[in-house]
Amino acid sequence: MKKIILLFSLLSFAVQANDYEKVGVEVAAENLNGDAYYVPGLSGSATEYEGFISNAGFVVTTEGVVVLDALGTPSLAKAMLNEIRKITDKPIKLVIVSHYHADHIYGLQVFKEQGAQIWAPKGTW
Repeated sequence: MKKIILLFSLLSFAVQANDYEKVGVEVAAENLNGDAYYVPGLSGSATEYEGFISNAGFVVTTEGVVVLDALGTPSLAKAMLNEIRKITDKPIKLVIVSHYHADHIYGLQVFKEQGAQIWAPKGTW
């Protein structure tokens, strides 16, 4: 746990939320049902789509937003955060990481900057 806290402390000094580059791919949230949303990645190689090859999602609850996976770069995660903000201004409470692959975790710092708690399988970090 100490390693995780140290990692995020260092990341927060390295890049500020407003410094993320805009992505050239469309990151769009699709409503699944009620307050559940899906952010579909693009099929192909990561180099074709700026790393946007994985899916993510989020659920808006009465207390805040729960995010599933953080996408493959801080810029993609920021684009997803922008999609969330089109739907709600509730706080990002939690990010649940499905597994350790880079295309699911490299955007975590964006949500950590929002104050989210991160839940990840043992060995993910």
